[in-house]
Amino acid sequence: MKKFVIFMMGVIAVGVIFISFAGHDIPEVDGLDLVVERPDVADEDNAYTYFCEATNCMIRPGDISAVREYSYGMSTVACEQVVNVIVSNSQMFAVMRRGVACDVCVVPEVDGAGLIPYLHDWLTIGKIMGADVSYQLELGNSAAATARCVDELRFGNLVQQGSGSLIQYLVGVAVLDMGLGQAMVIARDGETSLDDLNRLAEVVAELGPFNCGLVNGAKVEYRMAVYYIDKLCKDLRVGDVDGMIGYEIPKFLFSRHIPGYVFKPNETKAAFADLCRKNIANIPRIYADVDLSGVEDFGNERNRFLYIVKPNAVGKLMYNMIVANFRSVIEKKCRLESKVAGVRLVVALRIYEKKNGCLPDSLSVLVPDYIDKIPRDPYDGKPFRYDKAGGIVYAVGGDLKDSGGSTNLIRSGKSRRCRFGNTEDIVFEMGKNEDGSL
Repeated sequence: MKKFVIFMMGVIAVGVIFISFAGHDIPEVDGLDLVVERPDVADEDNAYTYFCEATNCMIRPGDISAVREYSYGMSTVACEQVVNVIVSNSQMFAVMRRGVACDVCVVPEVDGAGLIPYLHDWLTIGKIMGADVSYQLELGNSAAATARCVDELRFGNLVQQGSGSLIQYLVGVAVLDMGLGQAMVIARDGETSLDDLNRLAEVVAELGPFNCGLVNGAKVEYRMAVYYIDKLCKDLRVGDVDGMIGYEIPKFLFSRHIPGYVFKPNETKAAFADLCRKNIANIPRIYADVDLSGVEDFGNERNRFLYIVKPNAVGKLMYNMIVANFRSVIEKKCRLESKVAGVRLVVALRIYEKKNGCLPDSLSVLVPDYIDKIPRDPYDGKPFRYDKAGGIVYAVGGDLKDSGGSTNLIRSGKSRRCRFGNTEDIVFEMGKNEDGSL
């Protein structure tokens, strides 16, 4: 019995020493390279000022779905509600025109999370602007439709470039995507004038870059993680961890407060910093070269009970809860870049066709009079593809396979012309004139 007691005391002593050693945190993390730089801009020169003013004076639609469907071309005739929303927002359109004339959109940092309250409303503004483009086209007013489309494109571009968070970047991408869809409708319309096509060509050529806003968004994600880690440090208790893992920790294991063995703030911050730097390194790469291996290693533990017995359980849980699927974000950026390139090429091809009476045999003919260079495919880095006979330009898409301009859905295999969708290739069609020609 005496030997057993001595043995147990030894086991307890070793356990205490292990927990004491394993509970030591690393030194404070240096994240100076992950600070978001916000330039000083006078309010009157900051697009953010006008976008907020437009949000405050916007007449919100009672049914946003009707506006969305009309702007996306799902309905071809504007209902009374859509017309009322467009007409009643003339003041909002005027303020937005002032905003898109600015060079930058600098969003101030709001609380520790870096979020701003207007993002959902900015999406609504984008949809109303898109609905007005469709409405002007329905009325046969191509010049007014082009002018509103230009405003929508510049709006989305300023929002994504001046990103104050990853969410804001994605909102800018969404608004740009809507505007590019409208630009395609205008460009494919055989009745669109050469002047309107030239206006579209000019603004589409100005879009981007798309890396800086995403870099800032990634940095803000890191700052958000640091903010919540510091917040947890002030008052983290056993009950908080119970809610995080969905498993009740035996209360006899710990006192009310969580010991350092279970939560290491600096180690957790270091993991987020490493993740952020890895994400930033991937942003300028083509999709084929993106390397996100190892980003889940820090918090990769599927057994919930093992989280309790391993060091820094809370930090790893937090890592898994907050970390975003950055590959999908980069894929959205690549898809946006491909859409900008596709719309730019379609507009250039339409201008060439109006001036010469036919489409060129190759995209190289467009350089340098219509475009400065042939855009690269953001997925595989090769020049954008062109099929004159099919009247299409295309990128290979996420599967990195050149399927000859196929619009087959990757999952279902059914052939369908999609404006948005997970297709084998990302295809942009020239459309047809009234006489049936491309």
